[in-house]
Amino acid sequence: MISALPTIPKRARLPDRVSASAAGQLLTGQCRLRLLASRTFPPDARRLPPSIWSMRGDLIHDVIDAVSKNAFMNGKGEWARVQWQGTAEATARHAFALVVAAREAMWRITPERAHWVPLDGLFERLEWKELRREAISRARKYAANREPIIPVRTMRGGAAAAWIPLLPGETRTEAWVRGDKWKLQGKLDHVQLSDRGHLIVRDHKTGAILEEGTDAIKSAYVAQLRAYALMAREVQGLEDADVELWVDGPNECSRSVGGTSAELAAFAAALEEGTRQLELGLEANLESLAAPGHASCAHCGLRHACPSYRAWAPAGWLTDEAEGKWPFPLDVWGRVAKVVSEGEFHRIQLICPDQVVRQVSRVRSTWFAEPPSVDSELFFFGLATSDGPSRGVYRHPKTFNEWDAAPTRRAWSLSVFTGQ
Repeated sequence: MISALPTIPKRARLPDRVSASAAGQLLTGQCRLRLLASRTFPPDARRLPPSIWSMRGDLIHDVIDAVSKNAFMNGKGEWARVQWQGTAEATARHAFALVVAAREAMWRITPERAHWVPLDGLFERLEWKELRREAISRARKYAANREPIIPVRTMRGGAAAAWIPLLPGETRTEAWVRGDKWKLQGKLDHVQLSDRGHLIVRDHKTGAILEEGTDAIKSAYVAQLRAYALMAREVQGLEDADVELWVDGPNECSRSVGGTSAELAAFAAALEEGTRQLELGLEANLESLAAPGHASCAHCGLRHACPSYRAWAPAGWLTDEAEGKWPFPLDVWGRVAKVVSEGEFHRIQLICPDQVVRQVSRVRSTWFAEPPSVDSELFFFGLATSDGPSRGVYRHPKTFNEWDAAPTRRAWSLSVFTGQ
């Protein structure tokens, strides 16, 4: 069922720390509202769901975590111990099956996710096969260690969990860390203290790790790894040490990220200036922090509640974008001009804020208690489209859809709201 469109509060107290994964966003001047508003957003308001591509990354992380901890998060959201049997390959395959079954069990009883089950139906056959292969390949490396490599006492989750210092030779996965000095927090995919007391941090990525057309690691990933290094050094009491940093991409592609003491000191100075300007922990005008743009808004789970985004996007829906991508998220909103019911689906025409008529087809009727009325206001976030570029130029589509016979052309993460 749909609900009224939420809006972020105009003023709120900022959190006292930021996510390490947002360090690059903080330093490059992208939208600061996105990295802060998750704690100031009304707790009863619904966030936009993650994309299936985000879920793909979560699955791979969960499988690695399961073989590392000798435990997995079951369908009830509880840690379940498991004694792996057989080879590393068999362990990784078993872990993948358990993680998928647990996810399906949780989502089967979640109205917003029930249509995601079974998970292999979200992807084309070859895409699912590649996801399974990638997850098993990465997990197999950890499964080779037959003993638990993380003590049960450190398995309690949450960013507030107290850090128990690593022992020489110890490795942890999915480890929460809070750095008070740098006002950071985050979850490290892999952190290890070598036998000689040297810190090693790895981050797993499911997408490309290099800037397009170059051999350089994406700047956001470099910033994220260095933020992790600062936190790991702090909690381990190794403030001035070098840290070995790695980012792991698909197909066993791994790259080293500079983590020398000098590089981390320069990064720390820039980070300190960025956080100082934010005045963390104090009350602020949230809208003044918004900086809408494709990089900031495309995957933001709060854009539906952001007045700046809702004002920015329609103003550019008629502009051209020649970079081989849609210039705006596949969202659309406006007043209903026409509704045609087609069995279990609706076809809805909207008069949008830029005065262009756009159509959303094959919208599941289960969204609505009754068909939407003409002149009512509807907002769609996370649609799909079969439109393509015209003569190589992209422009915001005029036709969208929710459902499609092909899994890759369905709007799996659609959210629908009414006007306020």
